[in-house]
Amino acid sequence: MFTDIRSKPMLIILYSWISIQINQFGLSYARVLTERCSTLRSCTHRMRSEFIPGMLRCLLFLLAGFLSGCGTSEPYFLGTVSGTVTLDGQPLKGAMVTFSPADGRRESFGITNASGYFQLRYNSRTKGAEVGEHQVRISPQGVEPKQPRPADGESTRIPVQYSGKNFLSREVKPGSNRINLNLSGGPDPEVIASK
Repeated sequence: MFTDIRSKPMLIILYSWISIQINQFGLSYARVLTERCSTLRSCTHRMRSEFIPGMLRCLLFLLAGFLSGCGTSEPYFLGTVSGTVTLDGQPLKGAMVTFSPADGRRESFGITNASGYFQLRYNSRTKGAEVGEHQVRISPQGVEPKQPRPADGESTRIPVQYSGKNFLSREVKPGSNRINLNLSGGPDPEVIASK
């Protein structure tokens, strides 16, 4: 399933604002009409002069919001990504898996559980990663994946060849993606070193 990340939040905000404006117009003018209209003729005049132009403004904003969602810019689509991370055949617990689009757009991340399973998140509310080629890095939690790591301490549990300037390359396709990452404590021919 494709999700248009950029226009959806803006349209929700715009539609919410418009519905609030419509409700305010309706409530305030209904109150004014019942309080101040002494005859049917004065109520009709008040409707034509105040209520209808206000509603037309709201409809114009609604139309503008609808048309702004029909732009020509290419939307970013997501695919859901899950899988397992193993190190020399054993599940790797507590590792941060980061998928960085090759063209530098927003990263997705996930943390492995006790069985090495992870599921990527695009942000706090949305699961998935952008469709396309990704640089995949595996690092300890709390460590910046693109920064070089020292080869000592707790961070040595995850080989340094899978983070910093080094990465694996994987493609995220539309829909559901199962991407298993089988790491090696020794040299790994899949690791790409960026310059």
